[in-house]
Amino acid sequence: MSDNQASDILKSWHGVAFEQLCWQHVTQIKRALEIGGVKTSLSAWCLKGNDEHTGVQVDMLIFRNDNVVNLCEMKFTGMPYEINKEENIKLKERIEALKATLSPKQTVHLTMVTTYGIKQGKYSGIVQSQVVLDDLFG
Repeated sequence: MSDNQASDILKSWHGVAFEQLCWQHVTQIKRALEIGGVKTSLSAWCLKGNDEHTGVQVDMLIFRNDNVVNLCEMKFTGMPYEINKEENIKLKERIEALKATLSPKQTVHLTMVTTYGIKQGKYSGIVQSQVVLDDLFG
């Protein structure tokens, strides 16, 4: 196995482990979002691709009784997460695909759950809320 393959496997493992950690700390995520008192339901979500659109996979959705849906993207990195042009496009596609399945009364808020937060930049304005690793253990 090459060093690149080992590095890719380790990155993938970090991502999956971080997602599992987030699922185990939903109460803390809700507290960080200041929605601890709002009735919610949770799910992961995917939409199979076809000839008209690409497939979409979302790490976690928090459906709230106040008609807001937090679309939670989880990213494990060793520094603040930077949203580049390609990631911005993917996030917009996920948001639009989800909106197409919801009631017009519902609003989607992009929530980034990351180890060290979001790096401010050209595309960081797409994020409505963020949760960091420290919030999971607060």
